[in-house]
Amino acid sequence: DVAFSDVIQTEPPIVHSVDIIKDNNDRTCGATTQITIRWTRSYFIYWTRLVLPNPGHFYFGVRVFIRQKVSLIIQEVTTPGLIIHKNILDIYLSLDKPIDTLILQSNASNIICSLWVSAGRNVALKQNTVQSSTDNIRLSQPGYAVDGDKTTCSKTLKDDLQSHWTVTFPHSYFIRDFVFMFEDQFTLKWYTMLLLDEVSKTAVRHIGFDAETSNDLSQEKTINVTSITIAVHAPARGDSSLVLCEFEAYAECEPRKWGLECNHDCNSSCTQGCRTDDGLCTDHCLGYLDPPLCTKGRFEYNER
Repeated sequence: DVAFSDVIQTEPPIVHSVDIIKDNNDRTCGATTQITIRWTRSYFIYWTRLVLPNPGHFYFGVRVFIRQKVSLIIQEVTTPGLIIHKNILDIYLSLDKPIDTLILQSNASNIICSLWVSAGRNVALKQNTVQSSTDNIRLSQPGYAVDGDKTTCSKTLKDDLQSHWTVTFPHSYFIRDFVFMFEDQFTLKWYTMLLLDEVSKTAVRHIGFDAETSNDLSQEKTINVTSITIAVHAPARGDSSLVLCEFEAYAECEPRKWGLECNHDCNSSCTQGCRTDDGLCTDHCLGYLDPPLCTKGRFEYNER
């Protein structure tokens, strides 16, 4: 969930809006017509979830706008996927590039209780890691780069001429986005990243960093990998150490798979696939709770 962003704005303003819509309490709510979320970095946003007492009211008037950091232009998403389930409205976005701004707008004031924004799953968190050497057995372990704590770092020895760090996944993942947090961003130009293919165990992408290197794969098709290695290729001033404070890899399930480990199959009746969190079909039909069958659970909607 990346809804804990750098900026969350509501219009009209909800007093203590972040405390209300991000407190994990669906009983604290506020009225608004627009929610704007801005990030300092870009994310691939897969779906957004709103918890509200009358999702049908928001459903009929919702408009979704996005901004890609490179373009600086706000664009409307013309065909977002919308699904209502009890008091939940899910908004699905099919984006081929990461965004840094998301705006949810309605034509009337709505009571909003909770907000969730999914950028995929950080599949590197707490995974198996190794490094070629360790500078300090207690303070520089390779696992510190995937422990979720940005104040701890893995570090190899200064005189390790083959310094590298590797994270290995329990199975292959479709990686869409990376986040790198090094001790000194200036050292980026000395590093390379290697991604290994699931079947051949050979490199499917080799990235050389520089000051302008993007950390996303928006220009590539999604890559199916089992491990990722970051290595030093041109040490600075005789120092070959690799210092990595946090590494995140965001992944999505294969088509027609769902679940935390993407090990469940979507129902055959879901012609356009299903939601990765609970397996509900992403096909949608206006006013029903069982898409794509559209046979039961029609909600009541009263125009005011």
